[in-house]
Amino acid sequence: KQSLKKRFGGSLVRAWRRMFANRETLSMQKPQFIKACAELGWRKDVRAMWYLLDKDNNGSVTLEEFDYDGAQALARFAKFLFQNYKSVEMSFRMLDVDGNLYVPREEFLAAAGRMGFEHTAGILFSAFDLGQAGKIFEEDMKFLDRWKPRAFLTADPNEAAANQVKARLLKKHGTYLRAWKISLDRDGDNRCTWDEFRDACREVGYTEDVPGAWCALDI
Repeated sequence: KQSLKKRFGGSLVRAWRRMFANRETLSMQKPQFIKACAELGWRKDVRAMWYLLDKDNNGSVTLEEFDYDGAQALARFAKFLFQNYKSVEMSFRMLDVDGNLYVPREEFLAAAGRMGFEHTAGILFSAFDLGQAGKIFEEDMKFLDRWKPRAFLTADPNEAAANQVKARLLKKHGTYLRAWKISLDRDGDNRCTWDEFRDACREVGYTEDVPGAWCALDI
């Protein structure tokens, strides 16, 4: 990851979009990864690297598995834009204050700061500025219209929700160890994925703040 940051101007999201992932879904299949590694000159332990990235062992890797902080920043920004401006087109019009059809870095940082994203504005701009041109166009943000980030990326930790989930699992299974083996780690790989956790919550009848419970438990 350090070598990718150096090559792509310090941005793992930019590296992800440029080299590895489908630019629309921000996900990657194993053949894409192997091809990208070859292009980057990485030929050793490629399969081992894939296993480390594919944390939920489902055959694909999403942005948050590669760069959680970058994915979270992007997902929260996208949520804010759609709640307030409905689409990338309308959002870009708001960002492009002088109407010249592009937004330079300083203009974007100022606008993002006004929206409350001053701490992640640099990460966001780099994610959109694929060519490292120092400016972005509407097309650079269009993927947000189609990207479907997982719910926990925009959630806040909810300890009360986590405790409710734990109580329901304990009531159903008698012990936490049994709950882990039967409901949370069904494939026996010693880790619980988001999909496994969501299914376990559904199994015990918990449907409230599942993303918040996940964030609180940080499984």
